[in-house]
Amino acid sequence: MKKILFLLLIFWLINSNLAESKNYSVRIIAAGDIMAHLGQVKSATNKDGKTFDFHSNYRFVKQYIDSADIAVCNFETTLGGPPFKGFPAFSSPDTLAYAVKYAGFDIAFTANNHCLDRGSKGLMRTIEILNKAGLQTSGTFLDSIDKSKRNIIYYSKNNIKIAFLNYTYGTNGIAVKPPQIVNYINRDEIIANIKIAKNNKADIVVLFVHWGSEYSRFPNKSQEELATLFANNGLDVIIGHHPHVVQPIKTIWNEFEANKKRKVLISYSLGNFISNQNWRYSDGGIFFDFVVNKSESGQVWISDEKYEPVYVYRDHSSGKKKYYLIMPNYIDSYREIFKFSKPDSFKIMQFLDDTNQLIGNFK
Repeated sequence: MKKILFLLLIFWLINSNLAESKNYSVRIIAAGDIMAHLGQVKSATNKDGKTFDFHSNYRFVKQYIDSADIAVCNFETTLGGPPFKGFPAFSSPDTLAYAVKYAGFDIAFTANNHCLDRGSKGLMRTIEILNKAGLQTSGTFLDSIDKSKRNIIYYSKNNIKIAFLNYTYGTNGIAVKPPQIVNYINRDEIIANIKIAKNNKADIVVLFVHWGSEYSRFPNKSQEELATLFANNGLDVIIGHHPHVVQPIKTIWNEFEANKKRKVLISYSLGNFISNQNWRYSDGGIFFDFVVNKSESGQVWISDEKYEPVYVYRDHSSGKKKYYLIMPNYIDSYREIFKFSKPDSFKIMQFLDDTNQLIGNFK
């Protein structure tokens, strides 16, 4: 009898410990700049010359994006209506929003230097169409009431609550017209919002920020100072865009709470997700991929942080240039689909090597 009771006690202890060690997790994937230069718009034009379809751009990365619990991107164009234009004053067909949703994204951030390219109408329509397509948005707002609703995006899943913020350094000298609002980088406001999110029981706070020097492969002094400041004030993850090239990823340990070290992830720039910038360093970007974990006791930590290079391949085999996002680490799996020329193969592998050498082992 004693032996049976002993075994029952052991069984209970084991199961009790298993219950206590139960963890929850949420996987987040972030992508860089979604741009729509005129060459991309022309490529997406259907035979009728009046409608557009961007869905095929994402054909080979959709499965990867869909694997995330939350997928986010920088929507760096406007949906201001025709005439459709590329650089320097972007306006893209509305169907682009639906293709981004099809690709698997949940949130499209809109605070960037091109968000006012088509003025107040462009800002308003971009928010409206992205929301109609099923994408949450933040960074630009119709008015103060709209900002009060969407300034901090809270995303709850698997017992984990994540807060997202979005800010930009500027808007190419174009002033926002009240009552519309653009989130310009304001140190005090961002710090205040971090505190608000934490007070609202956010387990982690993520800042999506438009900053840095265009085409510079390394963060500037301002980026580094801001990253340190926000990390010191409780921010957990910083994800940057704007340079149109990949910049390093940095992991720092910070003691925001007394005697408790926190991991802070900083991806200074994810580079271009899709664009028509086909020169070295700007012909692709990275997915930034990490997992937020939470124990039943409430302990929160980040793990499994990694990056996945993604390249913009321009296929001419049909006689019409088409854009496809591919992952160079799996180039052999694409060879049955595309007949890569030697120059194309070289550029793809060069981008992969450049990215790996730049980022290296950031943990």
